[in-house]
Amino acid sequence: MLLQALWVVCLAVGIHAGEYINVSNQTVQESFELNHSVTRKSEFRTSHLRSNIDTDEETAIGRVFLKNNTRDGYTLTITSDSLGRLEPSGASIGSHDGEVAIPYTITIEKQGVLGAGMTGKWVHESADFLAGNGQVTVLEKTGALVSEPSDLQLTIQVRLHNEDNILDMAGTYSDTLLVTYRDE
Repeated sequence: MLLQALWVVCLAVGIHAGEYINVSNQTVQESFELNHSVTRKSEFRTSHLRSNIDTDEETAIGRVFLKNNTRDGYTLTITSDSLGRLEPSGASIGSHDGEVAIPYTITIEKQGVLGAGMTGKWVHESADFLAGNGQVTVLEKTGALVSEPSDLQLTIQVRLHNEDNILDMAGTYSDTLLVTYRDE
């Protein structure tokens, strides 16, 4: 009875055997299948932490969670509507109180594994956004193929440049950042 149960389990997982007795003047053969399968992972999600920035210290504004195990890799970009600066907005647009754009630096804090074949740039200045027509690349493939999965948590931090104590002066400022994940 135990032997029958074992035989049923073996059939359920696709194992079979061939037996040929008294083979004479003929050819017999058996095939062996080989298989390998890994489920594709291409995941992206965000968590918003804070939008109001009232200091010139680094402020964590959000997190990006990313998993990818594809050989052709992926990219992660950040696009700034205001070219990497907080622009006068709301009541400050027409107030004529001397408001000027406030440049900032984005720093990305990485936790986890960035797969081999991928590269990251972790600091982006306002000038980088200006040079890239409002967009910077955070993660991209370095060569033809990626050879290790990525499993990352990235914290996006913003530090305003407080030149001439601008953060103590009247004004309303804003910018919108768009984080884009693209599976290649």
